[in-house]
Formats: sequence, structure tokens, C-alpha cells
Amino acid sequence: MPYHGGIWRVDWARCDRCGFEHPVTGLTPQKGLLLCHDHGCYDNLDVEQRDFIISEILKEEESIRDRDEIFDTETGEVSF
Repeated sequence: MPYHGGIWRVDWARCDRCGFEHPVTGLTPQKGLLLCHDHGCYDNLDVEQRDFIISEILKEEESIRDRDEIFDTETGEVSF
């Protein structure tokens, strides 16, 4: 783990998803990975809600091709 100079010694590490270096204090653990907030790696909808979205889509009886899906964070529902 490299140490970048300055008045205070700051430990840096690479984000496990994008690979850019960030101060360790700027990385957040999520599902066993250290992820940054700068490049949209942390709390990505595709990562966090993927299982829920897939199960909701599979419950739909009609064909849902060519329609955009929208996840409502307040109600926790997927709408098309």
C-alpha cells in the first residue's frame, strides 16, 4: 500500500472495481470489496438491487421487451 506525501501520512489503496487509487478513508467496504464513491462504484443500483430486479422481472406475465425499467427507491418496486 503506497504512502503519498504531505503533512499527514495517508494510506492509499485501489478501488476493487475501478482500480483508481483513493485514500483508505474514502473507500467503503461493500460485499467484501473496498469501493470508491467518486466513480460510482459504491451503491451501484446494478450491484445492490440486481437480485430483486431479476425476481420482479421474472414475476411479470406479459412480455416486457423494449420497455425501460425504473426502480423506485421509496416504495422498493420495479416499474416499467
